[in-house]
Amino acid sequence: MIWDRLHRRLCARQTWRIVPPLLLLGMCLAEPVRAETGDGLPSTETVTYDQVLADPDNIELSYLYAISQIRKADLLGASATLDRLILLAPKEPNIRALRAIVLYRLDNLREAEK
Repeated sequence: MIWDRLHRRLCARQTWRIVPPLLLLGMCLAEPVRAETGDGLPSTETVTYDQVLADPDNIELSYLYAISQIRKADLLGASATLDRLILLAPKEPNIRALRAIVLYRLDNLREAEK
């Protein structure tokens, strides 16, 4: 029934009337956004080096460890962690983007552009 109404409205070239309800429907069905802290990084628990050593192939845990290092202003350590993650997941865009940001903050522009 609702699809018939949508079809009639779209076919009657009154698409401007249907846009607001569709936007509202999209907002209701969308996934909730993860909370962020004031520094722009996702809110996470602090991950320790011992946790990473216990499960070194866990990409998500290592990514959260890199974020913890960035929060502690350990950019060199975060860079090393992200370099290791690039070897584990070379096509993961979030890892590549975070690595580029860290390298940029370290003034390593040549590597950041790669």
